[in-house]
Amino acid sequence: MSAVARQRSESGAEPRPARVAAKAPPLADRVRARLHAYALDTRLAAGGRIDGDPLLAARAWQLAHRATRERLACALDAVLHELDGAPGARAGAAVAIDRHEAQVARSELIRLAQRLRDSEPVAAKGVALVRRLLCDGASPLYLPRRTPPGAAGVSPSPTGAGDELWRALRRAAIALG
Repeated sequence: MSAVARQRSESGAEPRPARVAAKAPPLADRVRARLHAYALDTRLAAGGRIDGDPLLAARAWQLAHRATRERLACALDAVLHELDGAPGARAGAAVAIDRHEAQVARSELIRLAQRLRDSEPVAAKGVALVRRLLCDGASPLYLPRRTPPGAAGVSPSPTGAGDELWRALRRAAIALG
């Protein structure tokens, strides 16, 4: 039995997120991590381990930093603000949000913004998942791309229930720790 599985079975709760180093990584690693943010975020979102990888560790430190968390929480607030506006009103996003998905996930959007702002430590994996939801125009937060006439349409949610964003936000919240 793994240490994580043992901790879960003994306490009945999810383990706390692995601590990201409190000390800032070297400047050169932080700059390189910023330049490769998309690829590093993809690895972190997939559960990549930061041990022995200075760039991944630097990116995890950047994501767990208070300023990054606040920026992401503000972006979630902007989604909520746009959702409260008149249909068609946009807060400047290049891709329109999927209002139905966002309405279904409203409580999770609020909860996630609050979690990003609280003082508890977070796992970089969860922050990376939130960032990908907000920055990837193909995420369930945004309207699906239109298919050309005659092409087979794909439902934005496998269940067709309009809860794909809610499920993605729940995964991110759980990953935050």
